[in-house]
Amino acid sequence: MKYFLRILPAILMLAACRHVPPLPQDEARRSADRLIVSLWYPGSMLPAPPAPNPGFVARSAETERLRQLMESRKAELKTLLDAGQIGLGRDGFLETHDTSGLDADARDRIRDLIARENADRAALFHELARINSQPSWLSPIAVVYAQRYIEQAPPGWWYRDADNRWQQKAPALAVPPPAAPAEALPAAEPAAGGTP
Repeated sequence: MKYFLRILPAILMLAACRHVPPLPQDEARRSADRLIVSLWYPGSMLPAPPAPNPGFVARSAETERLRQLMESRKAELKTLLDAGQIGLGRDGFLETHDTSGLDADARDRIRDLIARENADRAALFHELARINSQPSWLSPIAVVYAQRYIEQAPPGWWYRDADNRWQQKAPALAVPPPAAPAEALPAAEPAAGGTP
């Protein structure tokens, strides 16, 4: 009996533990990609990523409401991102980058816009964790979305790298066209005095 009483706390602690499945990374990436493509590249030639698998729920009335709020400020944010006045932080949230040429009122409007967008992004991450009944997924969801926002950013946008330094997204490297086959090359000019 004494032995049982000594191990009882350990048994109770183990019984209280609950297995928390890891965040399904691929499904979370697809969810982030679908949101980013629908917000920033609607009607583009980019293929829409496949819908997430049932292991990760990505839609609810609240996620749709948040997406619509983000959509409503997209044009203004895109102008600021294209101009380099704001950029993406390592956490996927927006930050001011270079507002040096703007007056105080303009800087205040930008800060307000950033605050509203970041609040909606944070609410989206909370909602995704909630609808998946996995509060512990909040941080991993935010990490996945941050990575995808930065990876999907178009050339010219600014972002913070792993060392927290500002970097400008470079254009994708152009692949040189394949060399023309030898028979397609123009014939060499005959040497002077030679026959054609």
